[in-house]
Amino acid sequence: MASPAVASRSGGDVSEDRSAPRSVLLNLTGIEVADEQDQLFEKCRAYVANLLVGISPPEVANKLGSACCEMSSHNDIMLGLLAMILVEPSSARMCFHNLSLLNRDGWVSVVRNLEVVVMEKFTKLQEQPRSQLIWLVNEMVKTGGKGVMGCDKLVLALLRNIEGGNLDNSNIWLAEHVLNLLQDNRAWLEQTKPILCSALYTYLRIITDH
Repeated sequence: MASPAVASRSGGDVSEDRSAPRSVLLNLTGIEVADEQDQLFEKCRAYVANLLVGISPPEVANKLGSACCEMSSHNDIMLGLLAMILVEPSSARMCFHNLSLLNRDGWVSVVRNLEVVVMEKFTKLQEQPRSQLIWLVNEMVKTGGKGVMGCDKLVLALLRNIEGGNLDNSNIWLAEHVLNLLQDNRAWLEQTKPILCSALYTYLRIITDH
């Protein structure tokens, strides 16, 4: 199976493919369609899933590593593993492990894609991808001293999504889960002053709402 990057070059703009589900990540209205990033997420997820058909867990890393020889395939596999983490909780830990093994840029490309999701699409995320996103950022922070670059940007972006004066369940859920993330990584938080300052400001601002 050709990688999505190759397939899209030979078959035209990915946005022209209407056979795929509208979105596995976002809650969209009847007139909205999945954007280019969302469609690419799903194509790459399907690509990785196809690569792993019939592969036993001990063989997964070797299979994916062999498929990563070309840079375009490597990028597609990284994006596919990221998408699987967000929509397939049962595969999340395996995918995170392989992201750790296969990344070549200190997680820069993963963080870049996640930043777009957190800063531009978080309020539209379906419930499961939203929970998985928090889980993923937490795992990235836990391994922050082992080559994960930019996880502080993701935590900062999550904090900025917490709205003062908003008592909707989704906003309360986010405030509680980000607080749990910070508590789970207290030592990292105390060493990351910009996040510490932002967290103090955020929670002091919303505490009067409760």
